[in-house]
Amino acid sequence: MFHELVGLALRRVVRDFHAGIPCFGTFRRPQVRSNSKPLGFDTSDPFTAYHDRLAQRTAFILTIALLAGAFISVEQPRNSRLYRLHCSKVLLQLGCVISHVAFCCYGSAFHKPSKWLHNKPWLCELESKGSYNQSKGHFKIEGSFTKSSVEVFRSMCKPSCEAVYGVCPKPGDAVAAFSAAYPRALVSRMASGLLAAKSGQLHPESSLSDCAIFAKLVCWILIQFRCHHRKNRIHLVSGSKILNGFMRFVIALASKSFSVSVFALLGT
Repeated sequence: MFHELVGLALRRVVRDFHAGIPCFGTFRRPQVRSNSKPLGFDTSDPFTAYHDRLAQRTAFILTIALLAGAFISVEQPRNSRLYRLHCSKVLLQLGCVISHVAFCCYGSAFHKPSKWLHNKPWLCELESKGSYNQSKGHFKIEGSFTKSSVEVFRSMCKPSCEAVYGVCPKPGDAVAAFSAAYPRALVSRMASGLLAAKSGQLHPESSLSDCAIFAKLVCWILIQFRCHHRKNRIHLVSGSKILNGFMRFVIALASKSFSVSVFALLGT
């Protein structure tokens, strides 16, 4: 699947990429990572290593898509450590921003504060940190629904649970699973923004020129793959088939837009 997604990003056949990877180190007990060590306390631990690899591969795909002119986004809970990783900081340097969204502002009984890293202008308009009603609060995400809690949940959704989610939970349903659904009002506004972008009214957010983006991309490659360069010539040596398509993308950018000679030995 990873290679197929890289191929789609390189061929520019997908206009919008969204990633909803598992929560990066917020709810697990005991904690396996912290703000100062977002990669984890023990990177050799199978659970930690798996999620690190998933996050890095996701960022790799999104970076290619962003540089190819696509819209990208990734969602995480408010306290996630994902955006403290170097690969996420690269996306921010390439022009992405972080927006805060709370489901309760779209009629949900859940608070569900989340952070979106993206380059989609219409998401900035949807920012909201939520509000807290002292008398009712928010519906807690724990356990399963009961007959009585379903009624409480329905009364807390505005204007109604059906209007917010299109369906009501049933007794026995896991609260966490139901809370994963997006409020229909939020999804509708996201879709409207994408339709506007498709018609050419909106373009991906970017605070960098093409030349600056290319320069940062090359620097990232030099750091990650320990390449060497002389003056305006950059020598890239890759022994991984995964990187071949990415390298060709870089070479195409260089030869098309900039006076830089790029030499690559692919699949060696």
